[in-house]
Amino acid sequence: IPAAWAGFVWGILDLILRGLSGGSVLNPVQGFLEYPIAFTLVGLMGLTFASFQKSVRGGEKVKASGYAFAGIIVGTFAKYFIHFIAGVVFWGSYAPKGMNVWIYSLIVNGGSALFSTVLAIVVVGILLTVAPQLFIAKDGKSLSTKAA
Repeated sequence: IPAAWAGFVWGILDLILRGLSGGSVLNPVQGFLEYPIAFTLVGLMGLTFASFQKSVRGGEKVKASGYAFAGIIVGTFAKYFIHFIAGVVFWGSYAPKGMNVWIYSLIVNGGSALFSTVLAIVVVGILLTVAPQLFIAKDGKSLSTKAA
């Protein structure tokens, strides 16, 4: 899946450029989980891509929106589930005194997940409305097969 590979590469870059230099890596396991693994899981958004693109080509914007939104929710949930688990296991000691680490991680990571999901849905929704051609290859073929 090209989307998963793109997420993996982005995760490695983010690990190097922000994680290691910003002090966000506590140990190799946490660093690997929260960067390459978590960002690779964002690639699960690509599971709905073929149906999404077919709907866009067919001019079915509502159906395309449904596929896009489903992909966004699946990919975002998968990524932030990893962050949630890492929050409990690796970052739990940073929870305020007396606060359950599960609740702490849910608040910290859940807020970020919610914001990311809403932002992605809004951006994709706007692009589908004003520029659906951005999601179709110029030759009419699937964008996912162009990279192969």
